[in-house]
Amino acid sequence: MLYRKLQIPTKLSLGPELPAGTNICVDAHHINNSPALWDQPDVFDGLRHYNARQKPQNENRFKFANLGSDAPGWGDGLQACPGRMFADNTLKIILTHLLLNYNLKLKPGEGKPKKDAMPNGSIMPELSKKILFQSRNVAK
Repeated sequence: MLYRKLQIPTKLSLGPELPAGTNICVDAHHINNSPALWDQPDVFDGLRHYNARQKPQNENRFKFANLGSDAPGWGDGLQACPGRMFADNTLKIILTHLLLNYNLKLKPGEGKPKKDAMPNGSIMPELSKKILFQSRNVAK
């Protein structure tokens, strides 16, 4: 997330100077798996963000398109993605359509996709896996 390639040498506020051509990024993996932010961060919990919002003062945090130091996916401040709310709504529409109109499954004999890592530590599914779609032929 938030990749940048330095065009000129850059001195960081903590002291080190990075040469031009250095690739830098936000370490999303360690933010999303931080024990300071999440109980049992290494255990899948599909309701993790919902449950976090149930705590006082968190009603408007931990939403998909939110910004902040604990949500690095969309950037922050002036560099925040202006289309994040559009992306949020579009994904909801697509997922709703798929779940209402199709049965989904993996190819027979294939197991759950393995986790794969991107250069910044973000997790993505194994891209070689295939998902089979079967129309439910819902009467309209």
